[in-house]
Amino acid sequence: MSVQWIFDRGAWNMTATNKAFAFDSDTQARIRLVASALFVTSLGLKTAQYNVNARVVDTLMAYLLRHYPELKSLVSDGLAVQRMEACTIKKGFCVSELLAWSSHLGTCASTKPENTNTTDAATDITTHPIFLHQAALIEQLIQVNQKLDTRLSTMEANIYNKSKRTPPGDDAGEDAGNGEPPVKRRRTSAATSLKDAWFSWYAQEPQMWSSTDAATKQKRSNTKLVVAFMKLFLDESFVLDEKSPQYRDDVLELGAAAEKELLSFLREHEVNARGAQNVLKSMRKLYKAGHLNALVRRYNQLQAAGRIGDPAPAHTTNILGEISTP
Repeated sequence: MSVQWIFDRGAWNMTATNKAFAFDSDTQARIRLVASALFVTSLGLKTAQYNVNARVVDTLMAYLLRHYPELKSLVSDGLAVQRMEACTIKKGFCVSELLAWSSHLGTCASTKPENTNTTDAATDITTHPIFLHQAALIEQLIQVNQKLDTRLSTMEANIYNKSKRTPPGDDAGEDAGNGEPPVKRRRTSAATSLKDAWFSWYAQEPQMWSSTDAATKQKRSNTKLVVAFMKLFLDESFVLDEKSPQYRDDVLELGAAAEKELLSFLREHEVNARGAQNVLKSMRKLYKAGHLNALVRRYNQLQAAGRIGDPAPAHTTNILGEISTP
């Protein structure tokens, strides 16, 4: 990777990118509608810190459209392709328009202006001090990455040679001989918080409850149960209207409130779980023991009185009942 490669793609000079990806105003409006659905969890939120810069979204959308045919040829039913096509159809456009937009971007990117070599020295951005400073930083980062690659290659070679010299099972025998319990491996992925699971359930597009992907079946089932337990801890009735302009903000607010009350309930029962999976395990035990009967009864009463406005289908909301205890 060279410095010029980075600059050519507009990472530091967005003017070049915008000119290359020029569309007429009607097409730009269509693409922005698709982008608003594709990045629905990152745009238009009342809390400014949760919103992604519009220029960043435009750039990401341009690259997704530019490489849509390649994504389609690599994995035709991949998640990225499915999301792009679903959001396009949702906004009332044809999937074929994705190919048309991609073709236009490919044509613009391959077309070079005739006066490329006659750049005015006074307006040449590559002579600007900021450009030179950024170029120096990128050169340093490239050198650091090259050194890291070398060190990683050396380390991998040492580990490989060591594993060849050590017969299988020797490490386990050594641990057993010391009488020490095996060390548990650290979890490499960050735990999903309750409010993140709540937001994914209600705000992700396409909706989780309408998905039929077998690969995410277990995740959808767990998220459905986590959300069902969280709803028990909302003090009052709630209404989530998908057509409301504040829908995603309402989802965030309710999710944070439910998370706070549920974690407080767990602490009262001397449970310190915080991640969605660990909380689900603990809540299942408490539910089977009958500790949630009063909360389930109150929620069912609110639901029967029509004070719960849940956009999710009924078969995903009425899944908890009272447990008979001896």
